[in-house]
Amino acid sequence: MVGLYCGDARRKNLPQTMDIPGHLRCSVLRIEVAEGVGVSTVEQDDAKTHSLARRLAGVLHGCYDIVGMQKSDIVEAATHPQPRRHERTRVGIMLETQLDWHHHILRGIAHYMLTNSGWVPYITSAGDINANLDGLSKLKLHGIIAGNALDNSKAGWRKFLTTLERLGVPTVLTLREPQNSGLCEVVPDDWAVGSLVAQHLQQHGFRNYGYYGGDMPFAWVRKQGFTQKLAAWGLECSVYMVKNIPWGSLHVEWEKTALAKWLLNLRRPAAVMACSDLWARHIAYACARVGLRIPEDIALVGVDNDLALCEMITPSMTSVPLDPRRIGLVAATLLSQAIRGKAPARQLVLVPPLALIARHSSDILVVDDPDIAQAARFIRENAAALITVEDVLTAVHISRRKLELGFQRNFKRSPKEEIWRVHVERAKILLEQTDLKMPGVACQSGLSDAHQLSVVFRRATGHTPSAWRARCRRS
Repeated sequence: MVGLYCGDARRKNLPQTMDIPGHLRCSVLRIEVAEGVGVSTVEQDDAKTHSLARRLAGVLHGCYDIVGMQKSDIVEAATHPQPRRHERTRVGIMLETQLDWHHHILRGIAHYMLTNSGWVPYITSAGDINANLDGLSKLKLHGIIAGNALDNSKAGWRKFLTTLERLGVPTVLTLREPQNSGLCEVVPDDWAVGSLVAQHLQQHGFRNYGYYGGDMPFAWVRKQGFTQKLAAWGLECSVYMVKNIPWGSLHVEWEKTALAKWLLNLRRPAAVMACSDLWARHIAYACARVGLRIPEDIALVGVDNDLALCEMITPSMTSVPLDPRRIGLVAATLLSQAIRGKAPARQLVLVPPLALIARHSSDILVVDDPDIAQAARFIRENAAALITVEDVLTAVHISRRKLELGFQRNFKRSPKEEIWRVHVERAKILLEQTDLKMPGVACQSGLSDAHQLSVVFRRATGHTPSAWRARCRRS
């Protein structure tokens, strides 16, 4: 008997009882939805001959598509050596299953379960933990992975954390919480997110910046990363933080005139970072209401790379993708260690963001000097060519001194450094989106060979090209 619960089961109109064909040599699985706390159970005809990983793989792939399991995951589970039998570990997974972010965290947890059998997952929501505390207590959970309080106010978090404390089991959070409870947190490196956006916008020559976000822990940390990176270059940033917006009422903010007034008061052209794609939507709507153009007047960058939002906004929006699947995997690993009595060495684990996805909302070059603008455009248009500073001088017909001073004033780097940067950005795209071997990536990135690609790429990113590709494919 294996326990499994999914809040979406009833909404998907699944029958109360259903037979699902097993994968590979798995026998038939049966799903039953129980009343009360909302725990589903899984039975298998021949439990002695099949591992927990196989049964969970069949359930997750065949029934709960929110987890998004891949066929390769099922094959991995079915071919993994059967683990030694031991007492089942009952784990509460408290995530909002209607949110895409939490779906990806679930995928990371599921990946851990496929390779580390023995977990009995009970998937519920933050709202259920308060409503069904007695029922959850009866489950005698060994540990909990919690995404967030349903009410994101400080009072809501206090209530949520108090309830977790009453359950009295090891807990790992996958979202920054404002109470400094001392619980282990596995969260995005939000400072690095803000810093990454600042670097992207500064490379386009902007001198006027803004940051927009809500009163949430991650939004404040992203602001710090963004503004502190700009300050290191001597650049100032106007900040507009909105407080006390109830969950579900985010649309109210862009309907107010205050946001539009703030945008109109920015010196243009300006570059604005929003704390998330959802909040970047407010900027897009406000700009449309007052006649500001994106990106000509306001360049816009969000966070999360929510494809529906990024492509729905006109023009399409630049965004920073995070790595929620890795967050789920790391959270599951740390919780397993805590359950075995090995307390996590770190209370705060930061998962770095993935490479920024540039789209039309920030596709503009802001340079006052037309010669420097032409030089920068020449370099970017020849990202795949093997060019030198002399080639740039030939194309724009200016002195080397003017070129060097112009690049330092506008981009805070030399023309040669800009050439290397553009080559590396081109290589990132090829590594992420193609299966080219390293010599091919080098050739199409304007570099002489695979060795030069490795040296230049590692110097710029801290990773080898192969490691970068593996990380992107894994995520």
